[in-house]
Amino acid sequence: MLAAKLSIVGKACGIQQRLSYHMARHTFGTMCLSAGIPIESIAKMMGHASIASTQIYAQVTDCKISEDMDKLIAKHQEKNKENDTMETEAITIGAMTIVNANRNESIEETA
Repeated sequence: MLAAKLSIVGKACGIQQRLSYHMARHTFGTMCLSAGIPIESIAKMMGHASIASTQIYAQVTDCKISEDMDKLIAKHQEKNKENDTMETEAITIGAMTIVNANRNESIEETA
């Protein structure tokens, strides 16, 4: 019965390949992973007792790898930006300058 319904959906979408329940599970797992859903949650949704079973169904796509690398680069750049800000941060109060360089605080008297 499910195979017949998948066949109807496949034809409506212009898919020539025979769709199966197994293919639907692979697609579901991969789409969930690509959407950023944790694999532990996907395992529960798919009724798997172990994540190893889910890893067979949920395949990492090149697009997902690219998105994850972009996130990693952005986090790294943000961390460097914060460190650069901390390295150059200084407050002047009257004749005294408080400098926070490399997270080591120093106080300097200015003339």
